[in-house]
Amino acid sequence: DRRYGTKLPLRQTARANALVGNKCSINLHYSEDHTTFEGVIDKDFGKAGDPITENTVIAHSHKFKKDFPKLVMIESMCVPSQVREEETVGRLDLRDKKFVTIDPENCKDMDDAVCCERTENGYTLYVAIADVSHYVRPGTEIDKEAYTRGTSAYLGDGVYPMLPPVLSEGICSLNPNVD
Repeated sequence: DRRYGTKLPLRQTARANALVGNKCSINLHYSEDHTTFEGVIDKDFGKAGDPITENTVIAHSHKFKKDFPKLVMIESMCVPSQVREEETVGRLDLRDKKFVTIDPENCKDMDDAVCCERTENGYTLYVAIADVSHYVRPGTEIDKEAYTRGTSAYLGDGVYPMLPPVLSEGICSLNPNVD
């Protein structure tokens, strides 16, 4: 973090065997005389400039996580794997429309899609948005974790999802040929 200058004294610790030129996470504290900061190496991420290292540093600095807390994973086991017939009652059924998404072919969490049709008066544009709120109720562990994460983050090494895969890649993803 450049806010602390380019030089930072490091206290010798068991973790201070990081290689020169590597990117590290450092715990900062005042020196014994309270005049400067000292750092203690917490994590060694690897060689600076390496794409995997740089992605890991970005994820760490923004607190992105791929894994979910145990309670979230337990709660997500109750999420259905397919839409139940009773869930379609009272909804506009657009499954016969030809929707497209701009997501890449390898995308696992397609949460929006569009369909445009010519009409007598011009065009009708349909925008399909995955109905996450139908499956994620306020105050649940999944809801609290999603609120903390805020969004899914996409870096070169993959996605740091806002929702567990059973939701983001499953029931709340607008996958082709699946209700």
